[in-house]
Amino acid sequence: MKKFIILCISLLFIGQALADATSSLRGKAFWLELVKSHQFTTLDKELLLLQKEYERDVTKERTLLHVMSAFSNSDPLLEKELELWQKSSPDSLFAHLAMGAYHRNLGWLSRGTRWSSETTSQQFAKMRAHFRKAKDELLFVVDKDPKQSIAYTYLISVLSVRSQIKLRDKYLAEGLQNNPLSVVIRDNYLNFLQPKWGGSIEEIETFLKESKALEDQNPTLKRLQGFVEYTQGYSLFVSRKETAYKDAIPYFSKAIAIYPNAEYLTSRANAYYYLGEYQKSLADYEASLKDIPQNTFALKGKAEVYRNLKQYDKALKYIDEAISYDKMDPYLLHIRGGIYYKKNRLELAFKDFTDSLAYGYGKPYGHKMLGYIHYAKKNYSVASQELQLAVEFGDKNSYSWYLLTASQWHERDCKFVESANMYERVCQADSSCDEKKLAWALKSAKFAKDRGVCK
Repeated sequence: MKKFIILCISLLFIGQALADATSSLRGKAFWLELVKSHQFTTLDKELLLLQKEYERDVTKERTLLHVMSAFSNSDPLLEKELELWQKSSPDSLFAHLAMGAYHRNLGWLSRGTRWSSETTSQQFAKMRAHFRKAKDELLFVVDKDPKQSIAYTYLISVLSVRSQIKLRDKYLAEGLQNNPLSVVIRDNYLNFLQPKWGGSIEEIETFLKESKALEDQNPTLKRLQGFVEYTQGYSLFVSRKETAYKDAIPYFSKAIAIYPNAEYLTSRANAYYYLGEYQKSLADYEASLKDIPQNTFALKGKAEVYRNLKQYDKALKYIDEAISYDKMDPYLLHIRGGIYYKKNRLELAFKDFTDSLAYGYGKPYGHKMLGYIHYAKKNYSVASQELQLAVEFGDKNSYSWYLLTASQWHERDCKFVESANMYERVCQADSSCDEKKLAWALKSAKFAKDRGVCK
């Protein structure tokens, strides 16, 4: 799973961006509470002030994006609250912008983080459905007010599927025509110029050159520089080569030296994490949080580091903070579920892993862990079902095959014979395979066949 997590980070990062932190900046919880307490008049007044501030001072644009990121949220109850906002304030552009942010986020969550060839048609269908809803909301906003740069930013994201590219480029041009110094529109578009989306390094260089020429008018455009080096590092990171993470770090470091923005720092932190260089990883996650406070990717990363260091209380502290901003984010629930599992808090782990499957995210890991929990509870029938799903979705962990074999054996299900044979093959590529458990599985399968119990 870890090779795919970074695939959507840059897409979701645009909902997390933030201008230089100020003491007056309110956190995501503040804006969500205004919605939940139906203080819609206050919401519109506060957001309009931020919009006018951006129009007076372009360097304030990313503060507004940070505020709107509160609505890039996976809480299924939030949609009803946003609908109430729209009904209560029919002329509120921000109510529609928030709904667009909400469905854009759900679209990417529904798609998942795997390569297109490993993503199901159902996932793509759910993604398109959410993107259609987001598109309608966002078009409503830009038609009424073309100075709403955040709406153009989200539009570029939902229109970046192959069938919508021409329309995406139309709204890119329109967005920059009306917001020529926008850093958030340019930042988001850069992501879709990466080779994996059909772009190229040459296109990125040209776009960066155009942006650099405007830095005197908007200094925040400097944060876009380094994207070529970041893209080169990213390509190595996801290359699946044995040395992928090590090879990516020098490029991420070059990008950070040019401009230390949160996306570059978090990517290098991820590489250090996978290499087991935890202190370096923590330092980069911390630096990322200084660039973007409440950055859930960095908080998640810190939680994973402390989980691997077996400092579970610290891990829970950071993952709980991240979840407080988005209580149904499947990425975050997976991490917390794993921590609860390590602390033997199985009921809490079970809840998190069950909730994490709501958007179809991380199926192998989620089903695997649910299988582990059911096996621990001696619910062997359900355990075997979950573990079967896990291996069908690509889990190649030998322990999963052991538990699948054992669960089927407890249920007197003759499928355990076939599972034992597969368990043996998986063990040939897994150095962590337990030889005693494998010997038991093979012996049990042979016994069942020799006695004619199973064919």
